[in-house]
Amino acid sequence: MLRELSEDPEFSKLLHGQIVSATSADQNYYTWKDPHFAAALGKLQNLSKLLDALQMATNAAQAAHPGQLPDQFSDCTVNIGTAVFYVQSALADKGVAQYGDLSALLPAPVGSDGLQSVHDACVGEVNQQLNDPGIRAAASAVDALGAAITIDFNGIDQKAAARKAANDIAFVRRTLDTLFKDLNIFSVGPVAVFDAASIGPARGVLGGNRMGPGGGIRFELASYVNFTLGYAWNVNRQPGEGKGALFFSIGVRDLFH
Repeated sequence: MLRELSEDPEFSKLLHGQIVSATSADQNYYTWKDPHFAAALGKLQNLSKLLDALQMATNAAQAAHPGQLPDQFSDCTVNIGTAVFYVQSALADKGVAQYGDLSALLPAPVGSDGLQSVHDACVGEVNQQLNDPGIRAAASAVDALGAAITIDFNGIDQKAAARKAANDIAFVRRTLDTLFKDLNIFSVGPVAVFDAASIGPARGVLGGNRMGPGGGIRFELASYVNFTLGYAWNVNRQPGEGKGALFFSIGVRDLFH
């Protein structure tokens, strides 16, 4: 059954996708532990204050221009709110979840362009037409800190994180390869044996050579443990000796060789 699954292209594709996802998540963990990420995370408190200041400047500009650019002001407010959400989530979360929240603020392909969207909406859509000094100053401060956070983030050693993640997942890959390519739930097969011995010192009928051909059956469970049961005949039987002997053995092997 496991081998049949391994040969199913849809299952193989799904399994590969899960391994890739696990590797990516593990890599994110190592990037989160990088000191450059900690430096970027340490700037988010100040970024939150600067985004609040930009929202206040936007509100003041909208109040000074009633009825003007309603859609543009709305876009600006929505994008500021989205960026604030990611900042607050990164500050509130614990562990590797902070990586996803912070990266959402950064430029693609790393992130979702959260801060760039704020700039495009508040500066490109609103202030390009109003030229409001309050918005201009607040947006410039957000842009400058965003650039500093991006520099910190880009300083993360992504290659080292990827290498560590690959090493972690390597055991999982080997295990899955064994399970789906090498492992049988159970198997049964015949066994042939031939036993030979020389008994000495030879004293009458007590010594000499003995040969014992025989056969049996082997049951293997999960390609890991096998049980062998058989019988070997004493072909040059001497007086007082049995016709043969029943034998039984248990063998194990390293499943993840």
